[in-house]
Amino acid sequence: MIVDLEHLTSELFNWFHHSNVKAINVVTVPYRGVDPLAGLLEHVLGKVRLLYITGPAGPEESIERFLEARDIEFSHNEESEAPIIILDYDRAFSSQGQYDLVIYDDVNSFPTHCKNEMHELLNHIYYRTKKIIAYSLEAVFRNVINLELPLKENRSFVTEPRFIGVKGDIKTSVPSSVYEYINFFIRDQRSIVVFVPDDETAEGMKSYLERIDPALTKHMHDVSGLSIEEVRDRVLENKNGILLFTKQINDFREIPVNFEFIVADSSAKAYEYRQFIFLCLRNGLFDDLNGEVLLVSSALTYDMDRTKKLTQNYNRVIWENDQLFL
Repeated sequence: MIVDLEHLTSELFNWFHHSNVKAINVVTVPYRGVDPLAGLLEHVLGKVRLLYITGPAGPEESIERFLEARDIEFSHNEESEAPIIILDYDRAFSSQGQYDLVIYDDVNSFPTHCKNEMHELLNHIYYRTKKIIAYSLEAVFRNVINLELPLKENRSFVTEPRFIGVKGDIKTSVPSSVYEYINFFIRDQRSIVVFVPDDETAEGMKSYLERIDPALTKHMHDVSGLSIEEVRDRVLENKNGILLFTKQINDFREIPVNFEFIVADSSAKAYEYRQFIFLCLRNGLFDDLNGEVLLVSSALTYDMDRTKKLTQNYNRVIWENDQLFL
């Protein structure tokens, strides 16, 4: 069911107070913030024991900022008597408390755990609460109500990934289409992040690019292992275009630019579609020009195809339901 914010709050109220169904799905895009849940949170806080599970979020999306703005006490300690307990995913796995309501927020922080781990966590938490909300980029629970909330009004569309096939070994020969994208991005003074599965891939790609286009050398930086502050400094100091290589897939949310993302081997087991989805939303956060997401692989995988279908669905909802934007 596609809803606007007002109807979402009404549906959540009705489910919480009157439904015998324990779980509900609230489906939206990454980085949607806490506002869609604001009405229910303000209604139940102080009346029920509430657990909010989330990961590190940007300042605009964090539950802590939402609560501080309303002068509502919270705690990261499960033993606290605060109206709301906030736990990250790792600490939630060891939760032993009993709750009236649990909100699992998979929307506002880049995925650091795989989907199977998410299911394990929800299975652990499910029997420790009376009601549970899965606030996620897709439906999580089966046979329950799905409430789908479209993109915010300040975003016109979601980037859909581009697939680039590789016939050889990308460590020894970067596809000409990938080079052409990189060359165009650098000439347009954009910031590029190339995610690689290992050091060998990074070194092979850099050596190949340096050999066919020495002018790229000054733009290339290996930032694996660097802090987010160090990466941000390099990006902001290189306004003429920068090409970053890293083994750690991340959204670099703290750096205020729209990146061009290239996943050098998107079929690698280290990656899954939930991460790709976040990249597709992340590269339109800071200005009107969305960045690209290039998924490079020798074959189309389930995760790549799932990313394409979800982003297409986000855009379909936008085009068909623009009167719902708030």
